[in-house]
Amino acid sequence: MRTKPRLLQTQAFRIVLVYVVLFAFSVTALLFFTYWNTRRTLDDHTDQIIEAEITGLREEYQHFGLPGLVETVRDVQSMVALWGEDVKSEGTSRVTWEIEPIGDDSCRLTVVHDQLREGANDQLYGGWPMILSGLKTWLETGQILTTPGSLLYT
Repeated sequence: MRTKPRLLQTQAFRIVLVYVVLFAFSVTALLFFTYWNTRRTLDDHTDQIIEAEITGLREEYQHFGLPGLVETVRDVQSMVALWGEDVKSEGTSRVTWEIEPIGDDSCRLTVVHDQLREGANDQLYGGWPMILSGLKTWLETGQILTTPGSLLYT
């Protein structure tokens, strides 16, 4: 008498198993490819937007001087400070940029960094003078400030 073959030992089951494994691998590869390209595209797009905003501000300053820059920034609804991975552990804080004109060719920029957590890293307090010096140099000349301390914040 002939016995029925077990399901796991049949040729049909083995073929189906190979197809299922190949399908699962293909779907995983496709999802990874889609995620990677989407992330890269979003990063590139964000960098282009930031560069365009910076270029626009520099052009406003070059064409209209400080009063024009102040007016342009005043019309902007928000300014965003971007932080690296090393600052995320410090939690959420707020940076407020207040720009007020002084005469026809100057302005005062007040940067207030508050709502920091108790015992926050001292580097969060000490970096602003160098960052602002670098920003001023870059807006006025298009060059990166290259003093040793400022290179920490480029």
